[in-house]
Formats: sequence, structure tokens, C-alpha cells
Amino acid sequence: MKTARPLWLALSLALLVGCTKKQSVVVPSTPDGTVTAVATALSEDKPQVLWSCLPAKYQQDVQGVLTEFAAKADPEVWNETFAVLGKGVKMLREKKQFILNHPMVNFTPAAAKKDEIAANWDKAVTLLSDLLDSEIKTVDGIKNMDPEAFLASTGSKLFANVRDLANSISPEAETASLANLKDLKATVVETAGDKATIKTEMTGGKTKTMEFVRVDGKWLPAEMVSSWDREIAKIKSSIAQMDMGGKNKPMLLAQLKMADGVLDQLLAADTQDAFNQALSSIPGLGGPPPGFGDDGPAAGNSNATLGAGADDAKPESKEADSDSEE
Repeated sequence: MKTARPLWLALSLALLVGCTKKQSVVVPSTPDGTVTAVATALSEDKPQVLWSCLPAKYQQDVQGVLTEFAAKADPEVWNETFAVLGKGVKMLREKKQFILNHPMVNFTPAAAKKDEIAANWDKAVTLLSDLLDSEIKTVDGIKNMDPEAFLASTGSKLFANVRDLANSISPEAETASLANLKDLKATVVETAGDKATIKTEMTGGKTKTMEFVRVDGKWLPAEMVSSWDREIAKIKSSIAQMDMGGKNKPMLLAQLKMADGVLDQLLAADTQDAFNQALSSIPGLGGPPPGFGDDGPAAGNSNATLGAGADDAKPESKEADSDSEE
């Protein structure tokens, strides 16, 4: 669906937007102090620190992009997209067992990790729900977005949920989680005017060296500064090419209506068979491949593949040739 690209664009931009003085994080004027402040704030689920680090010009760039996006987005398509996505999340929450027990799951990589997926299912659904139920779910919400409220509420919950989900999926990687950023140590290796080299050290002794540049009193990664204007220009170009309300609108709304109808059927299903039947209306999800049962290849039919049909046809061809010779 062509709404996917602008959707992810808006989500990415929303996560960059910050807050007003009331909830902003104080960032020191030194390069090492900046790195430490950002690490500590992120470990405490305070993403608004990212906004506090931006110079006024960069903040204006981000807000300008959001304004252009809201002006370009078609309210009907955008709002309906999020309404359908919200209903999809509701289906994921209410029909968890039906989804995991669908025959097609046995023929995907998820089959081997079904228990792990089931254990982390609710965390993932909560993450989606928090995002889709935020200000970005309507064009008016984007237009009137209070950046402070967004990062202090939705942004904070997203950071906490992502960390919780990541640690649950891969506990051995916990030392690299956001929570452990509070132990990060930053040291100035060298400074020269508006440039600085910073060495960071994480728990376990992992170190990294980064170049920083001071822009209007704010210390930023040199790589970010060198690419900022170019990336902002790319984003604005993508926004200019968006076509939600033009010739694609009828098609997009028709697709959304179809998806909404399927979701209604799935939500109404009260048995596994009813759920499977409703899901079969989606192309490619009608059931296991031919010759396979719910748990894999049909019993006694180990050659249930496309190649088997070709092999079976060979004896018939020989008989036909013999008849011709007679």
C-alpha cells in the first residue's frame, strides 16, 4: 500500500520532536557532558533530551518538516489508515491464540519459535498500541501536536517498551540495553575550537571514539552535522511527492475498506475454524500448501512437491510411446 512510506516518515519525524522548557533535559555545554547527559536521559526513558541537544535552526527544520507533512497528508486517507491499523492491533490482542494456531504458521520460520513469540506477544502488541493511539493517528493530531507531551508520554513509553521487549527476546544482550547507558563514561580525547574527539566506554569495557562539532553552542556528532541539510532536503522531497489525496486516493480508500472488512470478520470469529475461514479471504493465507496437512507434509506423501508431479508423468509418457509403436 502506497501509504506505507509516508506513514514511516511521519513516525520517524515524530520521534525527533522534543519538548518545551517545562520537561526539557538540561544538557551541559561541554562535549563529554553532552554525551553523558544524553546517555543518562535515554536510560531513564527521557527521549526529549534529543531535542534539547538540537540547535534552534535544527529544531526549526524538524518542525518545518512536520508542518509540511501535515499540510500534504490527506486527512481521510491518513485517519482511515490509522483506524484500520488500530483495529488490526485489537485483532492481534484478542485473537492471539487463533493466529499462532493457524496452519500457515507451521510453514514459516516462526514455527520453531512459537513459544518465544507467544511469551513476547503482549509486549509487542502494547508497543504498537501505544504508538498508534498517540497524536499521530490523525492529521489534526500532527498539526496540533504538543512535542513536549508526545515525547514525555508516548516517546517515554516507547523507549521503555522497546527495552523491555528487547531484553525479553535476548536477555544475553541486556548489557547493551538502554538501561545500561547510565553507566556510560565519556572522556575528551582532544578539542580544537568547535571540534572535539570523544571516547566512550560502556559496561564491559567496550569503547568507541567519535568526532563532535559545536553548532550554535550545541555539541553534535560530526557525521550528523555533515549530512543534516542533505537529509532534511531528502525528506522534504519525499513529502512533496506524496499523493494520498490525488489519483491514488480512491484505490487507497478501497484497499483500506477491504482490510477493515477482513478485520471485522476476524474479530467476530469465535472458533479457530471461523478465524481460518475469515483469514482465507486474504490472498496467500488460505491454508497450507497442497499436499500438506496442518503439521507438515501429508502422511505417506513425502514427495508432495512440484517435482513429484513431473516424475509421476514419466511412466504415462512411456506407455503412450509404446502404444504408438504398436
